[in-house]
Amino acid sequence: MNKKWFWLLMVVLGVVIFVGGPLFVQYTHWPQGTTGHGDWLSFWGSYLGVIPSGLIAYFVVKIQIDAERHNEHLKRNEDLYIQDLREIHELINEIRLTIVMMTTVFEDLKNDIGDAEYFAKTYIAISEKNKHQLRYNEYFNNALETLPKGSSSSMVNEIKDMIKSLERLEVNTEFYLNKIKKGENNKNHDTEYKEYFINDFRMLGIKYEMVARLIKKEISKYYIVNEHI
Repeated sequence: MNKKWFWLLMVVLGVVIFVGGPLFVQYTHWPQGTTGHGDWLSFWGSYLGVIPSGLIAYFVVKIQIDAERHNEHLKRNEDLYIQDLREIHELINEIRLTIVMMTTVFEDLKNDIGDAEYFAKTYIAISEKNKHQLRYNEYFNNALETLPKGSSSSMVNEIKDMIKSLERLEVNTEFYLNKIKKGENNKNHDTEYKEYFINDFRMLGIKYEMVARLIKKEISKYYIVNEHI
């Protein structure tokens, strides 16, 4: 039997028993020889009055419990989301340290004081301590996969762009140093990779600033800040 029809039948049966029964007793003078059962009808009237009151109380409590569960679920998801954002923020903080330590080397390269080889070797030496060099992209990708679908699209896109900038810088430094190691570099290569390094490092810095700002903005959505404090 269809579930819908089953419950409809149960409702009809309940009405017949709990409403029709008392009325039958009252107005048919059953058992035979009686003149009615006012007390019986009064009892059933009181009894039936309890049923809707009980149902109302049940549904009120159920709605409150469901609302509390929903709020707890939202709070738990928010806590996990903030935790994920903080983990990503810790990851990009390592990039910040690399940028800070590489700034002088970058300025020297840009102003023709340093050369491409010194920049590449210095970057590799610094980034190795901070889990960079291609492997580092896996940390970001894994962190992004844990973010819920409702995450800020602009933040996620900027993080992906920053990863691409980081990857370009890593690939170019590795590739350039391999050429030097194999003795395949020349003056043209030095000039070419110098431009790569300048553009890659500058873009990485821009993307880092954007991502850091967006992550802080996203986290701040879940805190109530009193501006008068």
